[in-house]
Amino acid sequence: GGVGHQVVNYLWNFGDGQLGDTGNSRYADHTFASTGVYTVQLTVTDETGLIGSTSQAVTVTAGNPVADFTSSVTNAGTHAMSFDGRLSAASGTATISTYSWNFGDGGSGTGPTPAHTYASTNTYTVTLTITDSTGKTGVVSKNVSVP
Repeated sequence: GGVGHQVVNYLWNFGDGQLGDTGNSRYADHTFASTGVYTVQLTVTDETGLIGSTSQAVTVTAGNPVADFTSSVTNAGTHAMSFDGRLSAASGTATISTYSWNFGDGGSGTGPTPAHTYASTNTYTVTLTITDSTGKTGVVSKNVSVP
């Protein structure tokens, strides 16, 4: 049998101006600053100094958006509430395209700042689902006390 060579150094070029020298580890973690297609190149060196290289295009997409909202009492006498989902955030260069509300009493709404009037005093589980411009969703549910 032949004698195999051992890789002693792994050098990564992530295609975004960042390099990663992982030494004798073949694994590299990298966070890209923005979405896009990057050509990632790996150059290896063996114990005799021979160098090999390969590259591959990697598509980087944004993560899921994060849904969040606040609620406030508009009129305690009529159980009227207002909601604000503008605390929600899309990831990367994506933007939030839709806000879908479930007010916990069978009612629903859309938009970043809906109003809703409840039939009675109670604690309702309000759910906001947001969808970003890439089609990814984020969901949050909160218990809302209605006077």
